[in-house]
Amino acid sequence: MDRSKFSTRIPTLSVQKLTKLFGDFTASDSMYDLKLVQETCRKRGVPCSFPSSNEVDVELLDGVRLVFANLIDENDTYLGFNDVPWHSHDNLTLMTGDATYIDFTPSKLIDGLADGDVLIVTRYVGGQLNDRWLVHRKEKFDLQYIEPNEELCIASFGKQSQKIA
Repeated sequence: MDRSKFSTRIPTLSVQKLTKLFGDFTASDSMYDLKLVQETCRKRGVPCSFPSSNEVDVELLDGVRLVFANLIDENDTYLGFNDVPWHSHDNLTLMTGDATYIDFTPSKLIDGLADGDVLIVTRYVGGQLNDRWLVHRKEKFDLQYIEPNEELCIASFGKQSQKIA
């Protein structure tokens, strides 16, 4: 049997051809628009500051700061809290159901936090801060693996910030 009929050649594409097909993807395309983050915060009454030219700190709750940063040398972005390990890169994807999700750009994330659609979960173990992350209000929360001495605090950010659980 002649197997040569079944082999397929996969064409290779040069950077120039890819750029012509999909556009030019430069570092500035993948970086956060920090001025837009600042403007969204201003419009929503959310305090923020610029610790450096590549970073915006957004004050969500007393002492809780969400950091949006452009990592210029790595051609990457960083989204996370200043005092815990949890972080993300690029736009944030949050689950809203078993098979549904929403992608949040930085400005849409601030809107979601201000509207109460995005919640802040803080995990304490033995009374000590362990982690903090963001969830969508519609996400199903699985508590079957909660550990002894573990406490989860779920907070909604807004002008009248409130503890939910």
